[in-house]
Amino acid sequence: MFNISNANVGDEDDVKTCYDSICGTVGRPTVLVNNAAIATGKMLSELSCDEIRQTIRVNLLSSFYTIKKFLPSMQQQKRGYIVTIGSVLGYMSPAQLSAYGASKAALIALHS
Repeated sequence: MFNISNANVGDEDDVKTCYDSICGTVGRPTVLVNNAAIATGKMLSELSCDEIRQTIRVNLLSSFYTIKKFLPSMQQQKRGYIVTIGSVLGYMSPAQLSAYGASKAALIALHS
């Protein structure tokens, strides 16, 4: 069965609620696609600390939160796939996307 769910994946509690909802609706998931991302398009000197934190929360921490929540069930079932969408900008990002590029570089490291 196929199910698309929405959640604020930058919020650990929202990820848990989403996971519980999926389990209650269609059973334990065997596929997780991490595709959340935001970018400000600002130079580092123009970014507020809140914008940097939000970029890291959505682009990087969300993958930690979802993988941490979904992986144990997949391991129990001895079956599962995790797909995380990165970006070439994780290897080389322009100055106006420094926070985005740093978050995507960290995602690449997470799955290496």
